[in-house]
Amino acid sequence: MDDTDLKDDWRQYYFQRLTIALDDLLHCEKYISKFIEISKTNDDVLLEALYVAIVATYDRVFNTSKTASHTDHHVKVCDRFSRVVNGSIKSKSGELEKLHERLRVIRDKEVAHSDGTERAYNLISNGKVPFGRKTLVPFDVNEAKQLLEIVQDLIIVIGTKQSEIRGAIDSEYWDSQNG
Repeated sequence: MDDTDLKDDWRQYYFQRLTIALDDLLHCEKYISKFIEISKTNDDVLLEALYVAIVATYDRVFNTSKTASHTDHHVKVCDRFSRVVNGSIKSKSGELEKLHERLRVIRDKEVAHSDGTERAYNLISNGKVPFGRKTLVPFDVNEAKQLLEIVQDLIIVIGTKQSEIRGAIDSEYWDSQNG
């Protein structure tokens, strides 16, 4: 995809969006690797914490801020970014694309929101005040390995695009200095 039609300040904004997404993916990669490493333990608390971190950082790449001003450049850059990351996901096998979609649903229904109707939440009433317990059931190691594959591919795609935009920004700067 040619990004030469982006205005200078839009290019800077696009570069920032790519950089933030790349940072999230690099963190997600670490969380998945640690999840795989400790998956044989019975440390439910650590596995659940990693699971939440994985789902949140992964999904953040595919969402835009609800509070950001929706100026023309914001909308155009978000659209451009979405085409890059979604194109990468759509190029995956059906199994990997389904895992991606499932994680997006998990984020909305289990991790980010506390709607009791959406979560398998068990009320426990062994005292005066009923309370609940919902232990997130993490995906299995095979799914974690598949997600790691998706994340590593996205790191390459976004890192490459980030380098292209950085080169265009640098080129514009040096052209203006010599011009």
